[in-house]
Amino acid sequence: MANVHRRSGSESATIRIAREAGSVYREVQDQGKGMSPEKLSEIHSQGSGVGSWGMRERVHQLEGNMIIQSDGCGTKISVTLPFWKPGPDLADHGSANLGSGRAASG
Repeated sequence: MANVHRRSGSESATIRIAREAGSVYREVQDQGKGMSPEKLSEIHSQGSGVGSWGMRERVHQLEGNMIIQSDGCGTKISVTLPFWKPGPDLADHGSANLGSGRAASG
């Protein structure tokens, strides 16, 4: 979202999140100025740009997939991550409390 604000020139962005069979799909799309075909090609081939490199690295660590599409009408970044299920260590320590903002006891 920081890049939408800083670089796109778009006043808004659409965020979609969906759970699909075994994965979570996330998409951020703006209606800004987009990237030139040369810049987009550079990002795809070399992973240039600190922001896109960092996103791609985090997605890779989580065994996911990231697609960046852009033209003169905006940019869309789509990420698919495998659906994570807590292992026995987390389940044994009150994982239900993690979403409440309180530390799990145990």
